[in-house]
Amino acid sequence: MTALSIDMSLPEQPTLVDELHVEPDVVQLTLGLFLAGYAAGQLAFGNLSDALGRRTMLLAGLVLFTVAGIACAASPSIEVLLVARVVQGLGAAAAPVVARAMVRDTQPASTGARMLSTIMMVVALAPMLAPLAGSALVEHFGWRAIFMTLAAIGVAFTALSLALPETLPPERRATSVAFASRLASFAQFLRTPGTRLPTTLVCLSFAGQFAGTRDRRHRVGDDRRAPDAVGSRGRLRHDAARRHGSARARGRRRDRGGAQHDHSAAR
Repeated sequence: MTALSIDMSLPEQPTLVDELHVEPDVVQLTLGLFLAGYAAGQLAFGNLSDALGRRTMLLAGLVLFTVAGIACAASPSIEVLLVARVVQGLGAAAAPVVARAMVRDTQPASTGARMLSTIMMVVALAPMLAPLAGSALVEHFGWRAIFMTLAAIGVAFTALSLALPETLPPERRATSVAFASRLASFAQFLRTPGTRLPTTLVCLSFAGQFAGTRDRRHRVGDDRRAPDAVGSRGRLRHDAARRHGSARARGRRRDRGGAQHDHSAAR
């Protein structure tokens, strides 16, 4: 879901510039704010699922993602779209976080590692296929079709999740959802041997991935501004040529005037 929400939305950005009458830099916030919501959602849903149960938080996140997708598709302005994208990012964070926790709850270490590897293989296909799907939707149905498709995916995943059992029984749940206790759990995690290096590597990997995405978005903006720049240079050359032609015409008139004066004086 996360990869689809990110990569499927890239082809729509030039269209948003035209239809919502905003600058490319503003449209690019639809991705940046989605990622901000996604980052916050991982912290929220992960910790809440420890205390309230996996299935409950998974369904809550999927419903939030679906409703936000519909709001994105119905957005009348860029401001509404940006707010909806933040909410969509929050909801999108529930599925990957809770799914990994459910694997850990139900599987031994060896089996869990194989299942997580399979999940990652499936997830790796999304960045390759999503831009193609997004381009086709924009071309044939418009940019709103992308968000309706994401909302439909949310509905499908919600229906599938209704059949899932709860994997974290009440006796194994965290006893508190207070902010201080959650911070203490993060500190305990970072003090655990063998956690800091893998966490750093994952952060660097995703930083490189999204830096590449940011570069592609800036190229789109530069390409859209290039015709205007070429047109501006053309107008400048035209104005300069016109001024040069006017100066030459004035020079010729002065020369003719001087010749006529000399001819009159000679007579």
